[in-house]
Amino acid sequence: MIVIEKQGGVVAAYDPDYQPLPPGKVSKRGVITEMSRKSRRGLLLLLNRMAYDQRTSFVTLTFHNTPTVSQSNAAFKRFRAWITATYPGAAAVWRREVQPERGAIHFHLLIFNLPFIPQNYFQSIWTRCTQEDLSIVDIRRVRSRKHALRYVSKYIAKLPTERGTTSLELSPYLQPAEKKSVGRAWGWINAEALPFAPTERIAIDDPDVSASFWLLAGALTFGRCGNDAHIAILFYDDPDVMFTLIKRKAKWWTSLDPGEGKICYNKCTEALAN
Repeated sequence: MIVIEKQGGVVAAYDPDYQPLPPGKVSKRGVITEMSRKSRRGLLLLLNRMAYDQRTSFVTLTFHNTPTVSQSNAAFKRFRAWITATYPGAAAVWRREVQPERGAIHFHLLIFNLPFIPQNYFQSIWTRCTQEDLSIVDIRRVRSRKHALRYVSKYIAKLPTERGTTSLELSPYLQPAEKKSVGRAWGWINAEALPFAPTERIAIDDPDVSASFWLLAGALTFGRCGNDAHIAILFYDDPDVMFTLIKRKAKWWTSLDPGEGKICYNKCTEALAN
């Protein structure tokens, strides 16, 4: 028997009887120089769990000059404080991006439940945070879940590029000891207000369907459907189609208490903690 779990755009499968070994001693977080693949997986899992049925906006915050890492962090900290104080019902997931060509820093955000803000007013707030003469804000309304996740893949969750440059001073060409820390690559604002989608879980007892799901997961992700061999995680634009198909094909299945979900909640919490 396996459990199939669905939340937002996530469909996951796992053996309910499997108990992983307790984690060993957690090593101290090292210098963060760029987004890792593990960090990207955690970010994608979080954003695929969201419900995109309320007002959602893409926001890009850009500097006019080229501030240092500490200066950009200070400006963004002031912006986060403004959002939290002014719109306590809003929440966001953010990503810091560093352009490899010249080291320019900017921030991409997916903001939930943010009311309409005139462009010139929003830009004046960001300029006040950066303490520059002029800083740029780009705001775009999310049209659908598919639109949101396409933006996520293109901007928020993309890995640092290692192409298009030959400068040996850029991060991809440096040894770990030579790389500069830029701080955490992504995070959130007002996590309590993030709009998580409802969770649905079923147990199925059908070896053929179970094997087919694992084969599909391996084929679609080139064997990288999860960090644990006993867990398969897939992302879908329309997960209801896959969930309905599993129910139709399985010889036996039953609904389970959705709770918060072992994969959708626990695995994501684990990723956020790392």
